[in-house]
Amino acid sequence: PSLPACQGEFRETTLAELEQHRSQLSLEWRKERPALRAPGALLDYLTESPDTHHLVLVCYGRRFSHLYAIKRDGGIRFSAFMAALERSRHPDAALSYLEMKRHLAPTESDDI
Repeated sequence: PSLPACQGEFRETTLAELEQHRSQLSLEWRKERPALRAPGALLDYLTESPDTHHLVLVCYGRRFSHLYAIKRDGGIRFSAFMAALERSRHPDAALSYLEMKRHLAPTESDDI
């Protein structure tokens, strides 16, 4: 079973919800060509490391086709990430990579 249709929104999800909607392709990801392995590999990793990431589904083209896994003790503040997603829904809010980096994880240096 696939995730429900969507209309451009994003939302936090759980590993349990993702597992419930896991496709056969993602279960047998090691047999797939490299371009199709990422979803299964990510879900296997998250299963081995539960509760280490915030999980966010993002809707593109009327389905939840993007999953972000934000490490709970990583350098990106989850609240800043969610605020950036909200801002990205507005056409006048396009950010460059450097602007996004500064917004999500401000540092003293802009070295990339």
